[in-house]
Amino acid sequence: MALNPRLPSQTLPVTDHRGYPLTQNVSLAADRLRIDETHRRIDGDISALGAAIDAEAAARAEEIVAEANARIAAIDAEAAARAGGIAAEANARIAAINVETAARMAAIATEVSERASAIGSLEVENSLLRQRLTEEIAQRKTLQSDVSALQSSLVASATVDTTNASNITSGKLSKERIPNINELTEGRLIVDNSGRVKLPYQPAFFAYRNDRNFVPKNHPSLIYGAGVRVVWDHLVTNVGNHYHTSGPQAGRFIAPVNGLYQFTYAQYYGAGDIARGRIARGHIVQDKAGTMAIHNNWDPSRTGSWQGSCTTMLNLNAGDQILCVVECGDDSIYFEKNHSWFCGHLLA
Repeated sequence: MALNPRLPSQTLPVTDHRGYPLTQNVSLAADRLRIDETHRRIDGDISALGAAIDAEAAARAEEIVAEANARIAAIDAEAAARAGGIAAEANARIAAINVETAARMAAIATEVSERASAIGSLEVENSLLRQRLTEEIAQRKTLQSDVSALQSSLVASATVDTTNASNITSGKLSKERIPNINELTEGRLIVDNSGRVKLPYQPAFFAYRNDRNFVPKNHPSLIYGAGVRVVWDHLVTNVGNHYHTSGPQAGRFIAPVNGLYQFTYAQYYGAGDIARGRIARGHIVQDKAGTMAIHNNWDPSRTGSWQGSCTTMLNLNAGDQILCVVECGDDSIYFEKNHSWFCGHLLA
């Protein structure tokens, strides 16, 4: 039983075996008991405090764990949502790229198909052109052979068989004079079954103007004695394209070969005044040799318009140029296909 520290110590008149009084030992024992009790209380307080701290720490740890789990869950949810959005956007972009790629592939396939078809067409056309060229070459060789045979036959007929005059009548060669005449229907020279010779490549042209334009009186470019070149810009025919309607040679016929040529120029004039049109050779030079002119001789009593024309034959060298020149003092000049024209052709 513990002693009450508040009670006075009991004094016993005894001593211990060493001779010390027993009262002193009793006081020490009481102090020790009090110290032990204090230690026990402190230990209990420490234990209680430790338990409280442990409980609070456990509760706080649970709160931290719960908060961390909640944050982790929120982060996971946000990450899942963002991943879902990114996946959806990526899928949408992939789908759009696939659509665009499919469209481009279809366009490329269509273009490739069209080009392949065009190449096929060109190959077919090329094959046909090669075949045609081969046929043309063979035909030309045949024609050259026929022309050689014709020349030989004509020479033989002219130099050997001159007694059979009945075969040559009115300037025609009979079929007896030209063997296989039915075959001579193509090329530069055509001879029909009646012996008529045609020259489809003989240079010839017929040109006119169709602007129905009166050149006004006293026009500066048409002063009498100066002259201006007329460009006949519409063609009825132009065998060999030796007459030019445009470019630096517009209005000029350029002789392709040496020979005798015939030209005709017709012009429509106003009433009562003086004008002149010429077929000029080479370039515009008044009174140049070989020039043929239409003169409008003024008659005060004449009130109507008139038309004049001139025709000339000229020996030309290849490259010579022929053109029309008009001049007027105070007259008007009218261009229209039914009234004014320029034509010419190779005679021989």
